[in-house]
Amino acid sequence: MQEANLLKERKVCDCAECGTAIYIKLGPSGGYYFQHGLKEKGVRQPKCIYRNMIGPIFEDEDPDSLNCDDAIKRFNLSTKNPRFVCEEGGWSYMTAVGPYGGFAIKQKNREVFDFDELAKMKKNEILELISSEKYQSVLNLINLNPVKIPKSLTKELLLEKIRESFFIDEKIIKKLSKDELVNLAKLLEIVFYRGRFRMKVDDATKNNLINKITIEKKNKPLDTPQKALTIQSDEILDLFGTQK
Repeated sequence: MQEANLLKERKVCDCAECGTAIYIKLGPSGGYYFQHGLKEKGVRQPKCIYRNMIGPIFEDEDPDSLNCDDAIKRFNLSTKNPRFVCEEGGWSYMTAVGPYGGFAIKQKNREVFDFDELAKMKKNEILELISSEKYQSVLNLINLNPVKIPKSLTKELLLEKIRESFFIDEKIIKKLSKDELVNLAKLLEIVFYRGRFRMKVDDATKNNLINKITIEKKNKPLDTPQKALTIQSDEILDLFGTQK
C-alpha cells in the first residue's frame, strides 16, 4: 500500500516565479501535500514568495488530477501566507489550513484602546484612564518621546491625540528587549497559545511577542479544510458576526 501511495509522488511543474520545481509529496501520516522545492542540507532555494512553502491536498482529492494552478492556490492557504478574502471595518479577513484543519482569520494592526468604547466615556474618565499607572507604563514602552496630553483639549481632539501618542509602531516594538516585550504583552493582556493550549507570556519567543503585540488576530474553525479554499466574503463576515 505504501509503495502504491509513493507512486503518486511526482514533480508537478516549475514555479513561474522562480523556476524551482513544485512537487506532490506523501506525508508521514499518509496524506499528500504540495511542496515548493526539495529541502536539501546546504542548498538554499532562490528568493521567491513561495520559497519552502507547502500546501494541503485534501483527503477526497486524487493527487494525479491536480496541477500547478492547484499548487499555487494551496500555497496561499499556509499560515504564513493565508488566502485573502475581504476587508471590512478596518479588519482583513483570510483563510488558512493548519494541523487541526481549516480556519478563518480576522486581523488588524493592534491598538492599545478600543476607540469606539473610549468615545462613549466622559472626558474626565478618559483622562483618568490614560493617566493610570498601567497605561503610562504602556506609553513609556511604545513611545520614544511621550508628551503629556493637555487636559484642555476637546474630547474629539483628545481622542485624536491619544491615538497618535499610543500608536504601536512596529519599528519601535522590534527594538524592545525580550523582558520589555513580555511586560508590554502582559499590560495589553494578550493571550498566547501553543497549539490549542494556553501558554505563559514569558515562554513566547521574541518574534511571537512582536507579532502578537503589533497585530490583533482572531480565528474561527471552518467546517472542512476545503472551505478555506472556497469561502466568500459574506460567509466569512457572517462567521465572525460582522455587520456590513
